[in-house]
Order: sequence, then C-alpha cells, then structure tokens
Amino acid sequence: MLEFQFPCDSVVTGRGKINGRTVYVFSQDFTVFGGSLSLIHAKKIVKIMNEAMVVGAPLIGLNDSGGARIQEGVDSLAGYSDIFQANTLASGVIPQISLIMGPCAGGAVYSPALTDFTFMVRDTSYLFITGPDVVKAVTNEEVTQEQLGGAKTHTVTSVPLESTAAYNMKDVITELVDEGDFFEIMPDYAKNIVIGFARMNGRTVGIVGNNPKFAAGCLDINASVKAARFVRFLDAFNIPIITFVSGTAQEYGGIIRHGSKLIYAYAEATVPKITVITRKGAVQILFRGDKEQAKREEEYVELFSNPFPAAVRGFVDDIIEPSTTRRRICEDLALFASKKRENPWRKHGNIPL
Repeated sequence: MLEFQFPCDSVVTGRGKINGRTVYVFSQDFTVFGGSLSLIHAKKIVKIMNEAMVVGAPLIGLNDSGGARIQEGVDSLAGYSDIFQANTLASGVIPQISLIMGPCAGGAVYSPALTDFTFMVRDTSYLFITGPDVVKAVTNEEVTQEQLGGAKTHTVTSVPLESTAAYNMKDVITELVDEGDFFEIMPDYAKNIVIGFARMNGRTVGIVGNNPKFAAGCLDINASVKAARFVRFLDAFNIPIITFVSGTAQEYGGIIRHGSKLIYAYAEATVPKITVITRKGAVQILFRGDKEQAKREEEYVELFSNPFPAAVRGFVDDIIEPSTTRRRICEDLALFASKKRENPWRKHGNIPL
C-alpha cells in the first residue's frame, strides 16, 4: 500500500448548493483502498463537519467504505472516535443526512446510525458490522449481503397485521397538506405510525399520525421509537408538530419503557404542537362527495362513539367541522409562529432509553 499515493486519500469533501441552499458534503471513494478510513480520511470528514456547524448548513455524507484501514492500526480506530464525537456534537445543531452508496462494514456503520436520516440504494448498498464470510465462520449460517444488511433488512422488520380500521391515515394527511404533497419518512418500518414532512399554507411542518390500517394504529415498541426520534428532530430544528390520532385513548402494544420515549419526546418539545383527533371526522375528510357518506358516518359513529365526552372533560380544546380542518390548522400555525418557550435549564434530561 505504501507504493501508492493518493493526495485526497479515500474521501472527497467540499461544499455546494442544492436547490439554492448551501450544503456541506463528504463522499467516500471505494475505488481508493476500498473507501477504508485512515487518520487523514477521518480528519477531513471532521473538518467539514465542523465547518458545517459554524455556518449552520446541512451535512450530507455519501458512505461507501469497507471499514477501518487495518494497515494504520490504532490510528484508524482513533479516527472513528473523532467522527462519532463530531456526529454527536452536531446532533440538533445541523441536519445530518447519510446516503449509503455501497457496502459499509465494520466501524463505518455507526456514523450513519448517529445521523438524522439515512437513505440506502436498493440492491446496491449494505450495512453490516461483520460480513457474510465472518457470520458463516462463527455460526455456520450462510447469508447473503442483502439478507444481512440490505436496504430491505433495515427498513422492514415484519409483515403488518390485518387491517382493522376503515381508513388509511395517510389519505387523511394528503387531503389536508399543501398540494397533497407529503414526504413520508421510513414508510416501510412500523407502518402503524406515519411520520413525514409537509407544508401547511407554505409553512414547513412535521406530521405524526397513528395509522389504523396497520395493527389498528397500536403504538408498539417500533412505532414509539420511530415517532419519538422524529419528534425530537422536529423540536431540535423548531419545526411545528401536527399530530393525527384516531382517538383520545391510544393502546400500547409493547413494553412501557419504549412507549414512554414518545411521551417524553412530546413533553420535552417546545415547538407549536397541534393535535387533530380524527375519529368520525376522518370519514368526512376521506369521502367528501360520496353519495353514501351518511351511511359511512353512521357506521363509524357506531364503532368509535363521538367527541363530546372528551370535550366535556377538557381533553380537547374545540370540536370542529371536518371541512374546516385545514383552515383551522393553518390559523393555529400562524398564531403560534412566534411562540417562545424554554424548559428549565439542566445539563440534560434522562430520556428512558
């Protein structure tokens, strides 16, 4: 290896613009030593991350690495610790996005795991700590790269349960947001809860909604963790949260500790939080103009009662007509645009991990 000299090592860093917005980027080059991480490689990544934090610009990492450069020994491993430290310090300061362009093995998998969003290329990118050969040597189990760490493995965990509800919450969301444009995050993981970005009257918002179409919208372990992480991201970057739920009482199908992560995330968030309890109203939003609307409404009321008991007990602020849902959300977003609230100072809270 000493016979070869590559001035930029196995990573290219820089800055540019995407859709007019300044971004900082690093791209690992698999054609140079398999994209393996050296001390210089790590220093270049950390430097570009620090610059992004100073400017307040998003960081995009194109990951394609075989792991540590074993020829450098402990120096390479020290480089990983510097990157992980930078990832952690940048969390909540700038958006961090990881693109997995090819195989990432060993220590290379942990930096993407510390970023806000990770995208993988189907049938091309893989994330695993140890490859198929090591797995076979240790467990005598034969697995392919796709089975061990492919895009499907990291986005789908199980087949969802049969639908037990009358509507898909994503249909409700697309009816209400600007241009029906909803950018869903992690659509194939924990389908019983929906998260993503949209605009309401031009304002960027984050949306969380339990989806009755899958597992009756039950907040199990995976759904709770998925939503809690997203809520914390929205709060970190001052993005209002709009929550859609199908009822005032939500069932937890998992361990209490994991469900409490979502409760903690909501309670800690200081951004504007607007919750819409759809219940019967979802039918009117989804089936507007349907000749059998009245019949569908009656069926829904029989199953889910009505909102008045919750209003009487003060659990909801107002009961609105479904046709006014979008207007009321936009009005409230405008009202709370200047909301300023800070939690009591502390070193950090003790989130139930």
